[in-house]
Amino acid sequence: MSARAGALATAAAVLAGATAYLLAPAASAHPFGAPPTATVSRPGPATVRVHWQVGAADDLSYLAAHLGLLAPGRLLLDGAVTPQDGDPAVLEGSPRFDTYLLEHVAVTAGGATCTGAVTDKTDVLASGVDVDFTCPRSIHRATVTLSMLTDISPLYSTLATGPGGQKAAYAQDETAHEWTFSGGGGADTGAWLPLGLTAAGLGLAGAGAVVGTRTARRRRRARTA
Repeated sequence: MSARAGALATAAAVLAGATAYLLAPAASAHPFGAPPTATVSRPGPATVRVHWQVGAADDLSYLAAHLGLLAPGRLLLDGAVTPQDGDPAVLEGSPRFDTYLLEHVAVTAGGATCTGAVTDKTDVLASGVDVDFTCPRSIHRATVTLSMLTDISPLYSTLATGPGGQKAAYAQDETAHEWTFSGGGGADTGAWLPLGLTAAGLGLAGAGAVVGTRTARRRRRARTA
């Protein structure tokens, strides 16, 4: 290859790299780290509480930027954000954060929409945030819709737990889940079956228990005979 051809090849590679950089989509947050979590509970007969906890501190910085709460200079050319210690406090003090929470967390029960209110966001990074939903009447089942951060990146998911060991994973294409509460006035222990445990599985488990009981009885009879 001649010197001129080599120089042209180098220039073409540089130009291609620059073009790819300029055309690349803006960098998003980091949905591949620790996932956000949520806890669903029923602190009162007609109240559902959703406690949401961020997975990583920089996700709060990206959320603050997404809500327009950070200075323009905080956003780099590729869309990245440099996290700062004060970013969670910026969210805590902004009504935009409350609005965002109520737009991305919702509860319905018995066909009725429950009224939500942000009740605790004093330390979002360390303690998470509480959103309480008041329903028109006492509830035993409620559907919680949650889409936190998926508008920043569709790769975000939130791992949720509820009464009695209930579990769910919220994602962009799976934003709603029904939760079961006990029949008592304020307790929120709900019946839960592990994922994948079907009626057939329960039948096999029940048959195994019966066989085990009959075998034990035979052994006891043999020993006493």
